[in-house]
Amino acid sequence: MKLSDIYYDSHFGEFEELFRQSGVPVHFRKGEAIPTDYKIRNIFYTVNGLSKYFFVHENGTEKVTGIFGPGTLIPYSLCLPVSEKNFVYKDYFKSQTLTDVDAICLKQATYHKLFESSAALRTANYDWIAFQHNRYEFETFFLSNCGAFTKVCNFLYSNSSLYNVYRQNGLILTQDDIGDIIGESRLDVARAFRNLRDLNIVSTSRGSVTILDKEKLFRLTSYLR
Repeated sequence: MKLSDIYYDSHFGEFEELFRQSGVPVHFRKGEAIPTDYKIRNIFYTVNGLSKYFFVHENGTEKVTGIFGPGTLIPYSLCLPVSEKNFVYKDYFKSQTLTDVDAICLKQATYHKLFESSAALRTANYDWIAFQHNRYEFETFFLSNCGAFTKVCNFLYSNSSLYNVYRQNGLILTQDDIGDIIGESRLDVARAFRNLRDLNIVSTSRGSVTILDKEKLFRLTSYLR
């Protein structure tokens, strides 16, 4: 089960040439915001690089919902709602590059035309939205009742490859980063890692985690319940 996997790449890779023919190349520097404002109505296809998509609560806390690599579309809603009554008008949704990012900018109207003319793109779009819907239902109805320790176990079991992705891009996945992803404090994340080390399930070093006993880790996740 990979419901908690938050690194995405390649889902729309087969349509890159189509997007190149219809969009405009753009470049974002590391740390730059990718526009997700509903008024702009642009969609960005990632050619290379990494970015994070996250929500910002009114109290200032962040919840990272996805790490996006090559072959993905931003914003999360893909084609954006057509009717303005379906927009969330408050500026909760953010996207920021983790590395330099090369992308293709598509206007909303352009993407809709491609969507209507390509059965394959429609299928990929529906598949993506269905996957995200299932993931959010899982997190909303189940993970919201889990403690920090279980959330860390879920994250490690489903996202071990994310450490490699970060390392390949010269990044370090910190405990603060994990806290932003699972919605827990750095202190609770650190305590969970300490418990896992004491159980000889993981070993840690700067920016990396080695899973020593994946079966034992799995038994501590919420996936069996």
